[in-house]
Amino acid sequence: MRRSLADGIVASLLDWDVPAQVTLVAPCWFDVRVTIDRYTEAIWDIGTPWGLGAQIRRHGMLIGLVPVVPGSEAGLTAIELALMIARSDDFLDIRDPRYPRYPVKICARS
Repeated sequence: MRRSLADGIVASLLDWDVPAQVTLVAPCWFDVRVTIDRYTEAIWDIGTPWGLGAQIRRHGMLIGLVPVVPGSEAGLTAIELALMIARSDDFLDIRDPRYPRYPVKICARS
């Protein structure tokens, strides 16, 4: 995603006390990393035409996915995307039924 969009998302998440940072993935391409616990992080990207999605990693290994957050493919603002990220990981305690929580799909271990 663009740097300005990633910075806006991280600024909103930090305002809500969600630990997040912008990371450089490739030249001119950025992701938003959200720390879930000491060893686990969610790496959010909106680089696909389908919308916002994430990889959940523990110790660098993929353990789960948020394939696509419904509604994120339409050009949303940084604050709206930050709200989707915060709600998907249950960082915010917003009990409004109009905003559904998005489940994380955990990968099965073999």
